[in-house]
Amino acid sequence: MRIVGGKYRHRLINFVIDKDIRASKDRVREAVFNALGQEIDGKVLDLFCGFGGYGLESLSRNASYVTFLDHNQVSISCLKKTIQDLKIDKEQYEIIQDDFKHIYKSEKTYDYIFLDPPYKFEYYDELINFLFTKLLNKGGRIIIESNHPLDFSSLNYKKSRQYIHRPAYIFILEK
Repeated sequence: MRIVGGKYRHRLINFVIDKDIRASKDRVREAVFNALGQEIDGKVLDLFCGFGGYGLESLSRNASYVTFLDHNQVSISCLKKTIQDLKIDKEQYEIIQDDFKHIYKSEKTYDYIFLDPPYKFEYYDELINFLFTKLLNKGGRIIIESNHPLDFSSLNYKKSRQYIHRPAYIFILEK
């Protein structure tokens, strides 16, 4: 795994092969950031961050701050090693090792929220509704990776795009 753009382009992301962790493929992240644009300005939440691919890519493309959240100790250890290798300033990120429900206590808001849960995740509707209404700034975007189509008709979004990069479905919702 590597970072595909920005100032850390071509730098490796530390990871291990683990049946419980599904990392986003480089080509999927590249397609997502091509759709978003090369610069990411603002605050980012990388929820279910795994090895941190989306958040690291955001920092590489000038995000001002990234919150990484995942419950898996192995992936968090790899993420910390990558951040150390890249010499990323501690003022630019926070790492939270906890269940995704931790986010329901958050009072922070974000300009970009990357949501890449395990493919068997069952709480899409509830979580996306909360993120969209409580944590996403106006004009912000939620980027969702899933292995199946999702319906967002209940949300009052400004714009929606869908991309398919088998086996991943990518959804970008703008508030």
